[in-house]
Amino acid sequence: MYNLPTLSEVVALVVGDFETTPADRDIIGETQTRELKRINKLNASYLGLQYPLLFPYGQDGYREDVPLKQLDTKSFARRKRLSMKEIFAYRLQERENESSNILFSKRLFQQLSVDAYMMVKSSRLSYLCTNKKELRSEMYGGLAKAILRGETDAS
Repeated sequence: MYNLPTLSEVVALVVGDFETTPADRDIIGETQTRELKRINKLNASYLGLQYPLLFPYGQDGYREDVPLKQLDTKSFARRKRLSMKEIFAYRLQERENESSNILFSKRLFQQLSVDAYMMVKSSRLSYLCTNKKELRSEMYGGLAKAILRGETDAS
């Protein structure tokens, strides 16, 4: 009657086009006043709400305001904060003297990994879509400078 799945896999389904549809997912949470509220995937409490077995104490997931600590004080890096990819990479590593239930959660770990991957990719795509004009102008500016320097060989 129904087309039942024949394989047991964890996958991400991307429906629509990033150009025409918003990149946000339908994540709805309930506030303390019993109101339903749409939660952005970048909300710090999203991972704790989505994966209560992996984050039993309601630990924050990704936050945009985690500062990047530079080891080399002489470098003048433009970045001031950790990226989403770096935070997930830190969370998904095994460390001595630190137990992590994330790495031993089997299918739930796979689901979290796919979810984290999709969060990183969709954030990058939405950044590219919203900053298209600035990125193009930087590219054309670099191209114009190369031509002014007399560089005509593309290799």
